[in-house]
Amino acid sequence: MAVDTDGTRFVCTESALYAFSPNGMKSLIAGHKTKTGFADGEGTDARFDAPFGIAVDGEGNVLVADTNNHALRKVTLRCGTVSTIAGNGEE
Repeated sequence: MAVDTDGTRFVCTESALYAFSPNGMKSLIAGHKTKTGFADGEGTDARFDAPFGIAVDGEGNVLVADTNNHALRKVTLRCGTVSTIAGNGEE
């Protein structure tokens, strides 16, 4: 879990990134509830496979260690885009 400066908590599941606002609202930010894979894209068009470690950087982006894809991914929250910043989805 990671927390940004306004208290929003970010949590990963097997295939998705969720945000929990300070008042408890849950939102699917990126990925899919059940479909895994390796794809950059906007919001639910992106795919993760066992994202594990997450952090929020100084610009408010969420960094995700996409474990089974052997990649580091960046979720740009202001536009909802997932991009790969290291790795290619293979070992």
